[in-house]
Amino acid sequence: MNERINSNLQNKMTILIRHARKEDWFAIKALVYRAGLNPISLKWHRFIVAECDGKIVGARQIKILRDGTREVASGVVSPSYRRQGISRKMMETLLAKEKEPLYLMCDKKWSSYYQQFGFYEEPLHQLPSSFLCEYRAMSFIYRIASRLILGEKLSMVTMKRTP
Repeated sequence: MNERINSNLQNKMTILIRHARKEDWFAIKALVYRAGLNPISLKWHRFIVAECDGKIVGARQIKILRDGTREVASGVVSPSYRRQGISRKMMETLLAKEKEPLYLMCDKKWSSYYQQFGFYEEPLHQLPSSFLCEYRAMSFIYRIASRLILGEKLSMVTMKRTP
């Protein structure tokens, strides 16, 4: 799977969407850490990446939880490459192969973005136990971090997509 998209970047650069390779690992981790995303359970072979001129500029993974629940996670695009359709293309690429239900957690302000891909808000009592545990841990950390760092309270939601 290698898909090229032409971006709207000033120099008309081409973005390649492909499966991650082992040598992409440090770039993937750097993107995830810089974006302040959950660094737990990062495994390079689960990622797809967006590459521009040999540089990894975006990444996204499907994380598989202990009971087999599949979670869309770690979606990030480098700030200077945002608003070029890269995140959307990575999401479409991941979803094209998925035949099982998918879950994700995000800040409420992003829920409408994920709705365009068929995700809808899922009540906590209907979540698989492994995803619920992950959500509870991350929402606690997220609430504390958002207040300390941003000085505001952000709200996480859980979402589901059924193919």
